[in-house]
This record gives sequence, C-alpha cells and structure tokens, in this order.
Amino acid sequence: MYTEQLKEGSDYVALNKTIGIHILNFTSITDTDEYHNSFQLKEIKSGLVYFKDIELHTIEINKFAKHPKEELSDVVKKVKNALDIWLAFLTRNDLLNKDNLPKELDNDVLKKALTVLEVINLNDAEREEYENRLEWLRIETSAFKKMKEEGRAEGEARRNIEIAKEMLIDKEPLETIIKYTKLSKEEIEKLKAEIDKAEK
Repeated sequence: MYTEQLKEGSDYVALNKTIGIHILNFTSITDTDEYHNSFQLKEIKSGLVYFKDIELHTIEINKFAKHPKEELSDVVKKVKNALDIWLAFLTRNDLLNKDNLPKELDNDVLKKALTVLEVINLNDAEREEYENRLEWLRIETSAFKKMKEEGRAEGEARRNIEIAKEMLIDKEPLETIIKYTKLSKEEIEKLKAEIDKAEK
C-alpha cells in the first residue's frame, strides 16, 4: 500500500508520510502509563531509523479514562492538546454539553461531533422532527436567496431602463443603447414612444 502512491518511473522521495493509528480500548503496552505512543522502524542494534516516513501510533483510551465515574472537571484537567479533546469525546461524551462546554473543550469541530452524536441517538419520531426542521431551514434559505437574486435583477432592470431613457433623450443610436443596457430593440422602441408621447 505504501508504494502504491508511486507512479511508474517515480522516485521514492515522492512518497508521502504514512501513519498508522490504532485506537485501542485495552492496554497493549504495559511498560508505560502514556496513552499515546509513536513507533518507527529501527535497526535493533544501532537504533538507526529505517524509514522516517512510516509511523505507527497507538492510542490506548483506557489509560486516558481510567475511572468510569470521574467528573467533567477530572476530564478537563487531563486536556492538554487536540488529541486529549478527542479522547474526552470518545470516552466521556455523556458528560459533554455542546451548548455549555468548558473553555478547554470549547471547539467548533467538537460541537459538530456532539451534534452528530445527538442525531444518531434520536428515536424515530425525534429524527423525523429533526429532518423536517432541517428541510424547513433549507427551503427558507433557498427562498431568501431567490428573493435576493430577484430583487437584484429587478433593480438592475430598472437601472437599465433609466439609462436607456437618458440615452434616448441624448439621441444616442439604437445599437449603442442596446449594447450598454442589454435591453431588446422592442423595449427601447417602447421607451422611445413613451418619451415622445410625454414631450407632446
């Protein structure tokens, strides 16, 4: 899989870094209390790294959340980086409220994940209500966008009519008026008739 990135005739330097991530709910590395460990391929005697671009990461979530009855404040104390935020989500999402997150966990992506989790956990009636609400919001957004576009087009049409009237009064050629206003020959002739009638 690693070398499948290469096209025929490509050099090995073109290979992208490959990282394997193993999220485990049990302890596989007993020699350390660290829940996140990174490994590379090394020569056993010298410790020389064989491929710097191949890494294996193990994340043992049971080492992060050792006590199932811990409070939110206990979870927050462990959060030092982005990985900790996601481990808090994976292990103790039952304690998290997307509308009232502690500042250490106040993250837009985490809020979105909590929203998705809420939707997954809805019963059939709640999911139908949620989908109906989403559909209503989509329709409302679409209608607002259409009204805005129609208003813009209407305003532009009125502006072009005013420009055409000015150009007709200035005796500009028909072709020039069409070019600058994008109005049809018939529309311009109708405007000319209105101007002529008003001048009589």
